[in-house]
Amino acid sequence: MIKAIASGLGRLSLMLAACMAFADEPDRSQNANEQLFVRRIAPLLRQRCWACHGVNAAELEGGLVLRSAEGMLKGGDSGQTGIVNGEPKRSPVYLAAARNHDEWSAMPPKEAEQLS
Repeated sequence: MIKAIASGLGRLSLMLAACMAFADEPDRSQNANEQLFVRRIAPLLRQRCWACHGVNAAELEGGLVLRSAEGMLKGGDSGQTGIVNGEPKRSPVYLAAARNHDEWSAMPPKEAEQLS
């Protein structure tokens, strides 16, 4: 299942990999980014995000779908894209996960589930 998700996200793997894990590490190869996405990012999204942002379309929180590249790029109820191409640290998905931005709610919302 993770392979299918990773292949379906294609170009998003670079952005998410940079956005959620190694935003300051330049010059990673496409293959290295894809491996990073499959091994670390996709499982993280599945475990921590999809319950509210991916499994059941009728129960999405904030209108944000994190199960597809289209959903992330579309964004949620805010009307802003979830991923800012080329500027991962400005991406709302990153800002919410980093938990240090007033405009975006801390995600995941429980302090005990905070991402490192």
